[in-house]
Amino acid sequence: MVDVEHREGISFIIGLIDPDEGRRAAARSQLPSTLATWDGGMVFNLALIVMPLTAAGFTHSRRAEPATADLRQYTASLAQAANIVRRWPEGLIDALADAVRSRSISKHNVRHKGAGHYLAGIKSELLPSVVRSAITDAMASITSTADAVPTDQIGMRQAALLTGQHEHKLAQARRNGHLITRICFRANRVFPTLDRDEMETLKDFLANRLGPERFTHLLGLPQYAMAQLADENLVASCTHPYIIANYGPLQAHNAELLAFRLALMRAAAPIASIADPIPLHRAARGMGGGAKPWGEIMRDLLSGKIPYSFAGESINHILISSADAARLQARNLAAMSIGVGSRFVSQRDAAEILNLRLKHAHVLPAIGKRGGGAHRIAWSRLRRMARDRITLGELSARSGIHGTRLEWMLERDGCPRHDTLGWIRRKALATIAKY
Repeated sequence: MVDVEHREGISFIIGLIDPDEGRRAAARSQLPSTLATWDGGMVFNLALIVMPLTAAGFTHSRRAEPATADLRQYTASLAQAANIVRRWPEGLIDALADAVRSRSISKHNVRHKGAGHYLAGIKSELLPSVVRSAITDAMASITSTADAVPTDQIGMRQAALLTGQHEHKLAQARRNGHLITRICFRANRVFPTLDRDEMETLKDFLANRLGPERFTHLLGLPQYAMAQLADENLVASCTHPYIIANYGPLQAHNAELLAFRLALMRAAAPIASIADPIPLHRAARGMGGGAKPWGEIMRDLLSGKIPYSFAGESINHILISSADAARLQARNLAAMSIGVGSRFVSQRDAAEILNLRLKHAHVLPAIGKRGGGAHRIAWSRLRRMARDRITLGELSARSGIHGTRLEWMLERDGCPRHDTLGWIRRKALATIAKY
């Protein structure tokens, strides 16, 4: 009994040698132009040879029929071989590359396998010459002379020199499928190589890579804003599996930073058109209760919903009207479901969310440390703190009253500081609403 997923492939292969003319014609109509004139038996022979390249990976012997215990694997492999044959010659090169990727080792002192390791019976004297010639012709595009590779490929050592990455790191990435595996046929052996265009692209990205922390820092934004910018399609992050596996998500090219700054400059209005302008970063200091919706704010700026002026490189140089600032500060961030995209928040991001100056960051609870002595705060804990508490910096930004005088006024009106971090949010906001 043939499994359902293999019936179509088996039907094609068997149809090539079916005595019924209609079924035979239906199967032959699926042949690629390079095999269109072949006898069905020759195509069947070709399928048998490429069976070891399939996922089922059965190696057929011309001297014996498959054992009963092997029939399931044989059938699956033959059905999968049908897909290679129908995509000839590209199907052979792709299947061979997949086999080399999963089975070959990329080291300079490794003796790589010959074609006979991957193609069953290719050395047999019984192999029809037309089949042997078809395989030789198909592999001509990946065949090279000694110590060389085809022009669209690059060897491991050369790729390491080009990109500045360690050779073993590139080899492991190739085996993991994070890099395209190309193959080179040289001296009757099949070597794994890499794709030259991919390596050139990788070289350029690595030379211009900005991680989310660096990218947002250059814009004067917290690191958690990077995911928001990407979600709003304002910034494109790299999706290449090698970059994500080795550097993490939300890596961006420097060109993205330049393009984002240029977009801000082009959408900006003259300062004279902004009524009672105040710096955006100062207005943002009055937004509390949770993570700030920076992606949405940047989208509204670029779309013209929030008019602004801009003359610089970061949000510290963006000015908006006091009316728009008040509308931003009126948003109830505590009731919004804005996250930070991770379980932990850096000390810098935690201070930004709480509107706390970094010089006062020692009041933040340290959950764990990372390189450089910086602290990480659990987002679940920080979120509760942001919802329940309010700092002097945020109170001052909201009321426009200097911090020293404001603290005295709150004490006077029965709303004293709760602890070193600040005040109980609800009570403090109700109190300054009277000023």
